[in-house]
Amino acid sequence: MWDRLAGSFLAATFWLPVPGLADELIFKNGDRLTGTVVRLEHGKLTFKSDVVGNVTAAVDQLESFSTQEPIELHLTDGRTVSDRVVRAEAGSVRLAGDRSKVGFTEIEEINPEPMQWHGSLAAGFVIERGDTDSQEAHIDFKARREADAYRLRFRLRYQGDRSRSGGSDFNTTDRLLRVTSQYDVPVNGRYFWYWRGQGERDGVADLVLRTILGSGIGFKLIDRSDFKFEVQGGLAWVREDYKDSSLDTDYPSSVIRWDLTKDLHDAVSFFHEGEWTPSLREFSDKQLLITETGLRVQLLKGWFGEAKLHWELDTEPASGKERQNLDYIFALGWGF
Repeated sequence: MWDRLAGSFLAATFWLPVPGLADELIFKNGDRLTGTVVRLEHGKLTFKSDVVGNVTAAVDQLESFSTQEPIELHLTDGRTVSDRVVRAEAGSVRLAGDRSKVGFTEIEEINPEPMQWHGSLAAGFVIERGDTDSQEAHIDFKARREADAYRLRFRLRYQGDRSRSGGSDFNTTDRLLRVTSQYDVPVNGRYFWYWRGQGERDGVADLVLRTILGSGIGFKLIDRSDFKFEVQGGLAWVREDYKDSSLDTDYPSSVIRWDLTKDLHDAVSFFHEGEWTPSLREFSDKQLLITETGLRVQLLKGWFGEAKLHWELDTEPASGKERQNLDYIFALGWGF
């Protein structure tokens, strides 16, 4: 009888969490880390270490792991289990409740983030009074929503400048509105299919509406928390309507797009993105190119300042209009 009681006591002691202990990662090479399991997604486990901070490890590098508090496991068979886990055989963990073994290949996610929108709103305004009165405004809104099966992206950009001298009427030197939306579907690892639509109106360039609809494939060359770089390539159909309807045109095009963000410091990041849309019908004559390069500095919580160069090229603008446009933009923004 005493042997059975002692055995039950030892088993209970083994399976119950011990106060003061932390979650533990055990790597295949024998290394161990203590801290807290944050989440697992796309085959990568994020772990907050007591010593080195946040660590991301591929599950195929792990022997096993254990937790001191229940975690939410989303399994590949559709079940969701909330339980503490303990170390088990290589490539698996064991549920503390019913002691059933769960292989890493059976786990789709751990503690997934609730789906929500993330993005930023940046705005810059300049009003000058004197011999020359001028008004300038820049608004840039970005939003994205990510889930396992898809990703949505949305962007709205507005740029407006006007000036006057000696009490004359204002002369508009820049008036641009561009709206873009994109839908991504993961294919395998870092690859994804995308479908993209864009509408643009440029009053100064006499462009009533430019519509670009396209699709293609993207690849995340670098996907780290401090360094991200992705490229996209595909085909699109471009339709341009001008004030002078004799200039209206449409044509098939290829599209190459890139987006790079690199943290230079805890509060400073560098970004560069671009889009090249050459016509497949008149490759050497009709091309659109947009690039944006700048620095972003984190200020108070959620707030940031940024300075960037925005350059655009249209090799066939409306008659009498400029082929190139370069803007120096300084803005204050809020991230969410």
